[in-house]
Amino acid sequence: MSISITCSSCGSKLRAPDKTAGRSILCPKCKTSCTVPNVNNPTPGNAATPQPTVPVQSSQTKALIPCETCQKSMAVTANACPACGAANTWVHPDIVRFNQEKHKLQLKAPAQVYTSSTYAFGNATVKRQKQQNIVGGWSVMVIGIAPFLLSYIGFFKNHPDMVLYSLLFIPLGIGVLIYAAFQKDLPEDVKFEVHLTESPPRWQSNDDEFWKPVKDFFVK
Repeated sequence: MSISITCSSCGSKLRAPDKTAGRSILCPKCKTSCTVPNVNNPTPGNAATPQPTVPVQSSQTKALIPCETCQKSMAVTANACPACGAANTWVHPDIVRFNQEKHKLQLKAPAQVYTSSTYAFGNATVKRQKQQNIVGGWSVMVIGIAPFLLSYIGFFKNHPDMVLYSLLFIPLGIGVLIYAAFQKDLPEDVKFEVHLTESPPRWQSNDDEFWKPVKDFFVK
């Protein structure tokens, strides 16, 4: 016999073995952690329809929520209520909203982003060193050519030696461009993670510029 559950992130229908009741499993489609309900722990009779739970922040910034079954407090990261054993199916509102809107985020390269109830992380591979060298090469050439051109309209009249020295930047820029033309662009991994159990959310990444749309989404 198995237990039917729905992934809170992608909506996939999953079936989990009975022995996983009250535990967390990974959705095979989106890799989100899903809690398997404990079907052996019946809801008390005549219980009112549970109302949507609202997270409450403690002074230690560890979020607590009321259990939908017994209404006693438990940590948002708990797999099950410590008082009655009911599965914790709560998902942080920002995670829900992110999963609905992440397709709108404009990133500079394809990325894989995963979420759990209170946590999100992602990784991507970018190749940009070659492009940076091309931009750098042209920039150096402009530095060399600009004073020479400006000297024709009256600039640097009293400093002709500066014009001559600036011309030395032109072969340097050409050298950088030639190097970039034969350069193999090595892949670079960029990653991020954000923890929503803290206030403000704890953000970490090795490239904030690449992940700026995601950081702006979570870190207000």
